Amino acid sequence: MLAPPNAGSEAAERLGRSGLFRALLGPNLSLLGTAPQHLPRCLGPLPTVAELGIIAGNCSVNPLASIWVPKPNDGPVSVAATHLAGETTHRTVPASHAGILFHSATARAVSTFLRTGRFD
Repeated sequence: MLAPPNAGSEAAERLGRSGLFRALLGPNLSLLGTAPQHLPRCLGPLPTVAELGIIAGNCSVNPLASIWVPKPNDGPVSVAATHLAGETTHRTVPASHAGILFHSATARAVSTFLRTGRFD
């Protein structure tokens, strides 16, 4: 998983209250908050049938989101919110939420995970 809001996103919760941001980013934005009724909190445990690796970013390029989201974060998602019960391994890379897709550390971690089932 890359930068998943497994425990929700404080930035999505806050921006989801704004009609302007809902119009720009779509209606699902307000479903990605941190409250018990929001989607990330309603999914339940992940089946433990395979290794699960999660990569989180810790460099935000959005100063507003960084004010609302606990540090370290990638902007909209805190590193703490990416964890999931049953995860096999977790890695943090110096990337923003969108930038994590293009970061060389992400590519190396994914390659290692696919070969070994771990990031280390």
